[in-house]
Amino acid sequence: MKLSRKLRNAFASQSTTNNYYATKGEAVAAFNDVLEAEGLLLDPSTTTQLYGDEGRVTPKLVDLETETKEEGLAVLSWYRMPSGRYEFTGYLA
Repeated sequence: MKLSRKLRNAFASQSTTNNYYATKGEAVAAFNDVLEAEGLLLDPSTTTQLYGDEGRVTPKLVDLETETKEEGLAVLSWYRMPSGRYEFTGYLA
């Protein structure tokens, strides 16, 4: 299975209900857990705050060991549903 598909499936399985998260922080923590299991990390120098009820950020992915070797990009997007839960999508490039 391709790494991106494996990570996508693992990320989706971490949501609390029907691929929705109670908070943006919960979603990012789940995404980080999945990345770390594969030796990757969101580059702290390119990670920005997730402001507002909807949006998108594109942080770099780096090697977990070195924290500097660039391994690609992630695209995180979110939307706050009328229920108050967040629909969160994470892509890898």
